[in-house]
Amino acid sequence: MKHSLLTMTILLLLPIVVFGEIIDVDFESMNLSPIPNYNPALAVEIGPAPIAGNPDATDGDGLQVFIRSGEAVFMTWDKTVSVTSEFVKLSVYVHSNSADVEIGLVALAYPIDGSLGYANPTRSEIPVNQWGKFEYIYQSPTSEIIPALQIAVPEYAPSGIKIVYIDNLRVEPYTMPGIAPIDMIGDNTFNNVNWMLIGLNSNSFLPSGNIPGIVSLTTGKDQQGVKLQLSPNQLATHVALYSNRADLPAMVFGSVDVKRNHGDSGMLAYVVTDGEQSLGYFLHVEYIPTYEFKHICFGGNFEIPNKQISPIGVVQLGGPDVSASVVIDNLELFTDIVPTPTPIPPTPTATPTSTPTPTPTPAPLSTITIDMPGLSEGAKPLEMVLIPAGTFMMGSPDNEQDRGPDEGPQHQVTITKPFYMGKYEVTQAQWQAVMGSNPSAFSNKPNHPVEKVSWTDCQTFITKLNGMGLGTFRLPTEAEWEYACRAGTTTSFYWGEDPNDSQIGHYAWYSGNNTPSGTKEVGLKLPNAWGLLDMWGNAFEWCQDLYGSYPSNSQTDPTGPTGGSSRVVRGGHWFGYARYCRSAYRMSRTPEPDYRDNYIGFRLRRSYP
Repeated sequence: MKHSLLTMTILLLLPIVVFGEIIDVDFESMNLSPIPNYNPALAVEIGPAPIAGNPDATDGDGLQVFIRSGEAVFMTWDKTVSVTSEFVKLSVYVHSNSADVEIGLVALAYPIDGSLGYANPTRSEIPVNQWGKFEYIYQSPTSEIIPALQIAVPEYAPSGIKIVYIDNLRVEPYTMPGIAPIDMIGDNTFNNVNWMLIGLNSNSFLPSGNIPGIVSLTTGKDQQGVKLQLSPNQLATHVALYSNRADLPAMVFGSVDVKRNHGDSGMLAYVVTDGEQSLGYFLHVEYIPTYEFKHICFGGNFEIPNKQISPIGVVQLGGPDVSASVVIDNLELFTDIVPTPTPIPPTPTATPTSTPTPTPTPAPLSTITIDMPGLSEGAKPLEMVLIPAGTFMMGSPDNEQDRGPDEGPQHQVTITKPFYMGKYEVTQAQWQAVMGSNPSAFSNKPNHPVEKVSWTDCQTFITKLNGMGLGTFRLPTEAEWEYACRAGTTTSFYWGEDPNDSQIGHYAWYSGNNTPSGTKEVGLKLPNAWGLLDMWGNAFEWCQDLYGSYPSNSQTDPTGPTGGSSRVVRGGHWFGYARYCRSAYRMSRTPEPDYRDNYIGFRLRRSYP
């Protein structure tokens, strides 16, 4: 998790604004700074703003930002605000003509040392052709802050000028409301976490190829806590906890207790995100006491309900050349929606049902890296995500758009044991390390999926890999594949119904976005809730099963039909239609053992533990 916001060259001495009830930031007094790796915004000026819609948003004049793909601007007020309460609220109204812009509402601790807080809405959280209000609650470690804004458009966004209107940037004191906890998946007190760190998803979001720091158990504030430890040669170290479905829209708050164990360098980061709205709190380690736990709390508004991922809390220690460690305890998420108690209905005499309740969506329990000998420099390692046991409905309902006749009957499947699933498709470099050759049509691309491998070729690879003493591997069964792909969802695609293919490009390489044609490097798109990437598009994936009709009755750990001549492939591919990426879509390939093509690869399954 990088400090996505800033590298700045400001401000040696600023005038102080004494905190009143509400401070309105004067846009004419904003300093503009460049953002590394972005071009400057086309234009930033004060002018007319749309007045339709929310009457509180604007008086008809505001800040106008004209911006194109690959451009960004960072704007800071030329004054500091004196903080006289524990919490301050920053708020701003925004109106955009495109969802491709990314907004940052930022509170900078002053003097500036990297400590800050921010709200960073993207995609569905961006108000398009209407006014929307962003809010961020900041607990400053210093007595002064600088309000700031960042507007950016990723380089990959469609061409054309995006116009962002901004008005009523304000800072005011804030009092915490009544709050209700969000149910976390895993022990957020850490008291029942064992030495294997099950449920903490330690270092699961770090980029591959970097050396992670150490996550371990230690004495916490109450009972047991977690120590994050970093040495100069290590990039960062973190723990992450997923939450159950939160009641949104709402203000979402994150809190954690933290104490410095040793060292005075580095940055503690706490980020709450659902992939489209992110709240961040960055605190320089020197502000963290060594003699007691400091309680950190921050918050912001999440406006869009029913996303596929409920908010995730990630606490990380990072920074270049850091030698430090901190202890954290009681990682929590809250909302300002306090539920009203409702009467408990009488227990019915019978509860017939033809459809089981899906297993609640847990987060991946852990990610492991297989030390594969002979892997070339710069190649992605073989990472495996632990998938929990559970029950789901396999196949698609009769009314699902683009449903194929072989996707039914929909039936209940129970996976009784956890297992590891490859985080990515097997890459060309990984195949080369085991087999000594590369059969791929799109060759010399070490981090692209290997393709032009038959089902039998995959069995040969797996036999050699199993002989290395790194665990017991095989192809996933078709049921294991769909269970891991869905990650607790029941919609056509993992990310929703997506009838107009408006979201698929965030998750998959397929015919609608794959230019130039061919496979792409694994891991560049968004993951599912269990941390698996490229389950959709890029390359079809062989499954262990023979292809055949589904049974109509419930199944436990099914392995497919006992007879047949073809094998199952799943997940869609780089020149396939969007519908091929639906969770229930299945296809067969014959004859065996020699069917190979440039759009079929595979993913590994490893036994647990």
